[in-house]
Amino acid sequence: MLQILGGSYLTYIGISGIKGIYSSFKDPSDAKSPTKDLTLSGKKQAFTRGMTTNLLNPKALVFFVSLMSSLVPATMSVSGKLAALFILWSLSLFWFSLLAWALSTKRVQQKIINASIYIDSLCCALLTLVGGAILWQAITELSAIA
Repeated sequence: MLQILGGSYLTYIGISGIKGIYSSFKDPSDAKSPTKDLTLSGKKQAFTRGMTTNLLNPKALVFFVSLMSSLVPATMSVSGKLAALFILWSLSLFWFSLLAWALSTKRVQQKIINASIYIDSLCCALLTLVGGAILWQAITELSAIA
């Protein structure tokens, strides 16, 4: 059941994003443009921003829970599940901290803004594909049981 919910949510996020991208192509005035200066003052602030992003982002939590539910077998020991959870948490903390630090310069931010439509399109397509694959796997497993 968790796989179906997680896969459905990932698919929903992906399709919603694709719809938003499509509507911004139809009406470019709808496209959001960042107006705030996001430059960070140092490595400590970058680390803190990355950590809070990781800890307070509900989409990241749902994403990792849906991946864990489909990739970690139910027969795995509790210590194995905790180790997998710790590894995922550590990697995501590292990733978000690295992103906050590396992408905080004005030059890099401008390049990202210019490429954002392509980045968003790719991410939405991947979310839709991953969500669809999880749904397909869950439905296939349910039909095999029935």
